[in-house]
Amino acid sequence: MSELNKKNLFPTWWDILMGGWLFVLAMAGCSTILKYIGQTFNIDSDALGAISYIVSFLIAIILFYIYRRFRSGKQPALRTISRHKATPQLLLGTFLLLTSIGIVSEPLMSLLPKEYFTRIDQSLNSSYGAIITIIVAPIFEEYFFRGMIQQSLVQRYGSLVGVLLAAALFGIIHFNPVQIGGAFLGGIAIGYVYNRTQSLSAAIFIHSLNNALSFLIATLLGGSAVTLKEILGGNHQTIYHITYAISVTVCVSSFWIIISKLRKK
Repeated sequence: MSELNKKNLFPTWWDILMGGWLFVLAMAGCSTILKYIGQTFNIDSDALGAISYIVSFLIAIILFYIYRRFRSGKQPALRTISRHKATPQLLLGTFLLLTSIGIVSEPLMSLLPKEYFTRIDQSLNSSYGAIITIIVAPIFEEYFFRGMIQQSLVQRYGSLVGVLLAAALFGIIHFNPVQIGGAFLGGIAIGYVYNRTQSLSAAIFIHSLNNALSFLIATLLGGSAVTLKEILGGNHQTIYHITYAISVTVCVSSFWIIISKLRKK
């Protein structure tokens, strides 16, 4: 099949649709099979959950790789390290942006039912919660969403569209309303870092650091629903409002810069 015919087979929205569909297919299939195995052999549910997560991503990665080969005939080289571009300033700035996103979104998140936060807490409190959250998730999610999905989209549609579409899929795949918005915005920030540096290691590092902070806060304060406003208490509301205003400024200015730079590529 010629390159022209292959391109005609895949309209502009097909990459994002295929990425999401393959991931959901892998998750649903693994969850169903492992649930049956767990009931049959009485395997610990936490262990099954961790195994299901890892196997699902491995299958999704393999399936998307095959799809990419069929669609374009080759898989672009996956860059893992580009130290001269992944500067400490860029990494620190992105981490601060992710933290600011969390603070800015707190008022909206507080309106959501507590059951959504309970799901997150159950995942964090599982036997393998720390390992999955801080180590496994950043590696697999960045490899799949940035290294494969985003790289494929950027190559086909340009930096801005590619980063935004990959971030949108990254947000939707979290399924939980508490995480979708933050994951989308965070996906844009991390996607920009990967697009600029071509360093998957940098993307994984930022993702891992952000997850580690979230895990630490949820563990120390007794849940993911606790907000900065609650932590500071009624006697420090001035500090909270100043912090919130700074966070809004960081988010608005950072995303304006990110979108502007992506449009130029």
